[in-house]
Amino acid sequence: MPAPQSLRSTPPLAPFWPALLPPLLAVLSALLLWLNLPPTRVMEVMVEGGPIERLTEWGYIAVAGAIWLRPPPAGERRGWLAVTVLLLAAAAREMDWHKHWTGTSVLKVSYYLHPGPLLPKLVALGVLAAILAAAWHWLRRPRGEWLHPVTICFFVTMVISKILDRAINLLAEDYDVRVGPSIHALVSALEESIELSLPLIAAYGLWRFGLRWRRARRAA
Repeated sequence: MPAPQSLRSTPPLAPFWPALLPPLLAVLSALLLWLNLPPTRVMEVMVEGGPIERLTEWGYIAVAGAIWLRPPPAGERRGWLAVTVLLLAAAAREMDWHKHWTGTSVLKVSYYLHPGPLLPKLVALGVLAAILAAAWHWLRRPRGEWLHPVTICFFVTMVISKILDRAINLLAEDYDVRVGPSIHALVSALEESIELSLPLIAAYGLWRFGLRWRRARRAA
């Protein structure tokens, strides 16, 4: 069944402003935590593998499962499957599964060029191929969905979180700039809190898409 014409001609994923709430609340929460706790306590909460990162992982998994609680819109089964793969890949990345089983990152070309068992490399390539196929399928969606503010909000938030993730190490490695415990705690709090907002933005966008579909179908 083709998508109703009203769905094709309406802006996707509107309205936009609720998508801003998760990252804004994340920043506010991180600042309040940093202002009210000593750096050591902040790091206990925000450390890699800590409770906030665990929430982010399970957030992605929960969204990936929740989108299948209803049958996917007609013609959108492959799109739903692609989104599921990408969400689970994001969860796996947060869990460091890209290096958990091999001791090194399977995202690096050097892993495949160095001597080592062939089977893990083939499995890693198969998983990466599935993720790339899902990403390619999603990239081929209408341009309007790519340029919609909710989509842009998700990717801008993700970029900011990755910049914060690498900032302290880059300053130390490339510029020999060392930060104190307080600044380290602040950056970690911002990074982990902002990352936690990403599954919430994704959940809102997918919910709006499904809602818009159902309205368009009733109007068709």
